[in-house]
Amino acid sequence: NLPLDYSNPTGLKAQIALQMIPATDKANYQGTILVNPGGPGGAGSEFVLTERDILVELFGPTFDILGFDPRGTGATLPLAQCFNSSAQYDAWTPQEVDTVRVGDNSIPLARARDQVLGTICGEKLGLHGVFDSATVANDMVHILEHLGQEKLLFYGRSYGTLLGQYFAALFPEKVDRMVLDGVADADSWARRGDFFTTTVVDGDNVMKEFFNDCSMAGPENCAVWEKTPRAVERRVERILVNLKKEPFPIPTGPLVITEDFVSNFIFHQLYTPMTGFPTIAAGL
Repeated sequence: NLPLDYSNPTGLKAQIALQMIPATDKANYQGTILVNPGGPGGAGSEFVLTERDILVELFGPTFDILGFDPRGTGATLPLAQCFNSSAQYDAWTPQEVDTVRVGDNSIPLARARDQVLGTICGEKLGLHGVFDSATVANDMVHILEHLGQEKLLFYGRSYGTLLGQYFAALFPEKVDRMVLDGVADADSWARRGDFFTTTVVDGDNVMKEFFNDCSMAGPENCAVWEKTPRAVERRVERILVNLKKEPFPIPTGPLVITEDFVSNFIFHQLYTPMTGFPTIAAGL
């Protein structure tokens, strides 16, 4: 249990959910690594359960690996839930904007949805300054104190890199070692709440690598193979154009594959190219 609001330490409490992978080499024990999978909103407790083998391989047997659910997420309480019911949430999701394009109504629609969500979350939660990144960094300090560990060992992915940067800015004397994997721009985040536009600046370059790798892989290893990277790119473009003209129905889903659906699918696979590139090719 930690203060819900650090400006009122004797007031209401927040319950921070934790999940640990214990070190197996106790003779050479080196401490506890805190981990965060990103999101924003990813639950560290789930992360250590689903990615246990990978994390143990990364850090070895001499560390405890501790996942924590940041404020408002996962099993941490209070949960930042803006909707009154699953039915209300289900009514909200169909207009979700997966892909924005200059010149159509996707950008105004996305902005309007942000205004709606901001309003209902503000009314429902009414707890300003208790779910922010600086507060989570304070939670991390208190977790270290409960562990009896003076300095932070931390692995953060995506939004987790922002948590690492916040912690280092607020508590530089408490930093031992960090791995910030896929570093987000914390200055931009803090000034404008701008996260996604600054993190996709190299998205097109990653996609170019897909076209290049596919052309080198051969038809046996890349389902949309062509002889040159440009030919692969043209083939992918044709698929997207065809989907724009005629979305593909899948009654067993039920699902309709649209150009926006595939663009969004590709975007998320670019996040992890080693597994994402084969998935893109097979999906296309």
